[in-house]
Amino acid sequence: MLYLIYSLVRGPIVNWYPYPFLDPRVSGYGTVAVMSLVIAAAAFLFALIVAFSTRLHIAPTPAGVTGTTAAPPQPDAGTIN
Repeated sequence: MLYLIYSLVRGPIVNWYPYPFLDPRVSGYGTVAVMSLVIAAAAFLFALIVAFSTRLHIAPTPAGVTGTTAAPPQPDAGTIN
C-alpha cells in the first residue's frame, strides 16, 4: 500500500511510473485503483491457497508404489509352513 502511494506521488514529479497499470496518464486514477485492488485481491487469494495447502493431509506414497494393486507377497519356495 505504501509503495502504491509512493509511486503515485513520485510519478508526476519524475514523469515516470514503474508499471503500466500504475500510470494514471493512460486511463485515469479510477483504473489505477481498480487494478491495484484486483492485484491485491489476487495476492491475498494466492496467500490463502498456499496457507491452506499446508493443512492438507495427503498420505505419502511409499517409494516404488505406482498406485496399482499388487499381489500379496509369496513365501519363498525353500521355506516350510
